[in-house]
Amino acid sequence: MRTRIYSIAAILLAASSFLSSCDEKEQDQRYEEMTEITPQRNVLLEEFTGQMCPNCPKAHQAVAGFKQQYGEHLIAVSIHAGRFAVENEDYPQLALLRPEGNTYADKWGISAYPSGVINRRQGPLSVDDWVNPLRAELLRTTPLQITAQAQYDEASGKVQITVDMESSVALSGKLQIWVTESNIVASQQDGTVLLPEYTHNHVFQACVNGTWGEDVEMTSSVPLQKKYEIAKKDYWKRENLSVVAFVYHETEGVIHVTECPVI
Repeated sequence: MRTRIYSIAAILLAASSFLSSCDEKEQDQRYEEMTEITPQRNVLLEEFTGQMCPNCPKAHQAVAGFKQQYGEHLIAVSIHAGRFAVENEDYPQLALLRPEGNTYADKWGISAYPSGVINRRQGPLSVDDWVNPLRAELLRTTPLQITAQAQYDEASGKVQITVDMESSVALSGKLQIWVTESNIVASQQDGTVLLPEYTHNHVFQACVNGTWGEDVEMTSSVPLQKKYEIAKKDYWKRENLSVVAFVYHETEGVIHVTECPVI
């Protein structure tokens, strides 16, 4: 494993000429904790990052702080994309760019890293601009209740997913299902230092139902259930996998989002 890690490290070092384009922050910058609020909903934070981005670990720390404060109400997905992302088909467990990452980055016009898109209503935003939009989204109410369950079936080698939804009003949108993975040990640039064994969390790994999800139509107070399955990649560790499910509208953003572990 160490040989593979250092192979990826060599790739990262070869791309070091891009470092000056990263969204630079002062070394002594701190992320202030928001005052206590009572969240009315879950919020999706799409964090655009890359293994060659020297300032991205600061964003990872900010996300960890927000997660500590808001727990399950904040659902973060780390999407590796752009010129700071690393791709290597031979070692996908160590190179975290996925094809959809660049598609999403292009959609939101991501040009600086790290950047965030909050509930697909706010962004792209630099890290120090996340606090107020995140707070505002947590305080917004939603008519939609959504839950998910995910189980790995060893016999078939597939993750089986069930999503349950119910809305207090009639609504239409798109249901999107993603697989994410945490505790991935791989290289990461941190300032001027390349860390060969850095822990990456809530990393986007795959779309379950297409890059942009699928249309859903909901009638007021009528439950709707959807079932899916996806083959588990050999390099995914089941115990570190989660499923993120959300309904969004092109103009209204994320209506609601949920997350569950793969058991």
